[in-house]
Amino acid sequence: MSVLIGGGLWLASLVNAGKVSRPFEPTPTPTRTIQSYLSEGDQNFQDGMLDDAVGAYLNAVAADSANVQLRVELARVMVYSSAGLTTDIQRRERLREAESMIEQAIQLNPDHSNAHAVRALALDWLSVLEPAEREALLTQASDAAVRALQLNPANPLAQAFYAEVLADQQKWAQALNAARRAVELDPDKMDVHRTYGYVLESNGAYQEAIEEYQKALEINPRLGFIYVSIGQNYRKLGDSDRALEAFDQASELNKEDVLPYLAIARTYYQLGEYFIAARNLEKALELDNTNPDIYGRLGLVYFHGKNYEGAMIELRCAVHGCQHDDPRATPEADPIPQVEVPGQALSTTSLEYYYTLSSVLAALSDPARGINYCPEARPILNQIEAFAPDDLTVISIVAENRNICDQVEGRATAPQVTPTP
Repeated sequence: MSVLIGGGLWLASLVNAGKVSRPFEPTPTPTRTIQSYLSEGDQNFQDGMLDDAVGAYLNAVAADSANVQLRVELARVMVYSSAGLTTDIQRRERLREAESMIEQAIQLNPDHSNAHAVRALALDWLSVLEPAEREALLTQASDAAVRALQLNPANPLAQAFYAEVLADQQKWAQALNAARRAVELDPDKMDVHRTYGYVLESNGAYQEAIEEYQKALEINPRLGFIYVSIGQNYRKLGDSDRALEAFDQASELNKEDVLPYLAIARTYYQLGEYFIAARNLEKALELDNTNPDIYGRLGLVYFHGKNYEGAMIELRCAVHGCQHDDPRATPEADPIPQVEVPGQALSTTSLEYYYTLSSVLAALSDPARGINYCPEARPILNQIEAFAPDDLTVISIVAENRNICDQVEGRATAPQVTPTP
């Protein structure tokens, strides 16, 4: 009988990666205890290895499917592990897995305060990725946090995660009160300082937010995503040097983590240092060369660096998907294995990639040389217009690119226009 209904997809990926034993497969060593898996998960979390922590907790849950606290801890770590993912699809899938796991915990024990608290956290983070469902998800998250506090008014996790939900509902005064109360209840818990930092950041108190994030790191010093949060706040304060220092610290914690390189690239991109930004994105692609979001970011860097041909290649990959030689293949491999990069659906995250690609396609069309990318650009423009009809900036870009294509295809006469930033 399957004991991980909600964690099936995630468990399957860990099985394939060799991090979780296959069900019913004979083991060469004696069966491990639940406590050993739990200790491994706790240590992995302390070490900042969140995917490994998830794998260990999954093994613990598989060994004791009726243990509610194990499921609660697993769901909490799943939520935090989503911070290290770079595409909406990846984050959404991870958070849906966390939501499913915590729902199972609540079915086992409807009066478990921490289960409702973690449900509030999972739904709140998911609301960021589901704009059409955002208000409904935030309402559900608020209800879950309130239920957790009804069951245990002194629960610091419930107070902390309720504060995070209130901040996302723009209830600033209530959010600050709840965050402060959480710290009062348990000043030695990482979650309460992280959440207080988030609430302060949401209020524009960036220096104070940094101080709270640093307190969280004093408790869990190897959580890379918190270093990234610190860097982002320094960036908002205009202190690029300290921002880059924080991002560097995150990358030193885990050389395989893509997120710090993306944050470093964004910082240099905002400074107009496009060459250095591109180098960091290329490093990110060495670590994750099937991620369309990274190709999109690289395309934007090339575009603003006026490398329009390079931008077109990368943005096409981000939007439509692409195939390329596997850089890890040995030179003597015949044939060279191919890497498949899926295209990104149009979303709030990928919108800039879409309209920048349309601009490049329109501007690089040149009737004198027999080059016309407008048949490719027009369907993209139609998608963008349908997706963001009320965004005046985006719609103006759509109109300008349509006008360029009209000129290219002889439907109007006017001078050629350079790509729209």
